[in-house]
Amino acid sequence: MIHDQCTSFVERHRAAWAEVYGLRDDAHRILKGEQPKSIPDVAVTDAQARLSLAVKVMALFEKEVRALTVAQEGERRAYGLGTKPHQEASAEGEAHIRQRCEVIDSILSTIHRARFEPADIPDGVEPAP
Repeated sequence: MIHDQCTSFVERHRAAWAEVYGLRDDAHRILKGEQPKSIPDVAVTDAQARLSLAVKVMALFEKEVRALTVAQEGERRAYGLGTKPHQEASAEGEAHIRQRCEVIDSILSTIHRARFEPADIPDGVEPAP
């Protein structure tokens, strides 16, 4: 019976991650000009609008990752699964998640700079403030 409860617990946590990763997959679909699965009735045709929407979806993905990580860690501790062996494995997992979030932040920052830095302004023309 305890084994069944643990299996159910782990399956529920994995299912939650599948939903979150759906956001990341949708950002990739949007960038490719495809219809996202989790955002119905989105018609984004030009590249700039697709890029803007993909950046927003990736930011949402990042927030969801952080929120789910905190919620699931709290739930694991509430069920007594935050013991020393679990904490060591969790620290390694958290480091991986932190690293992934840093990569996402870097990508979003690069995209933001590419969109808003005046790279294509002809000489002698003042950019608008």
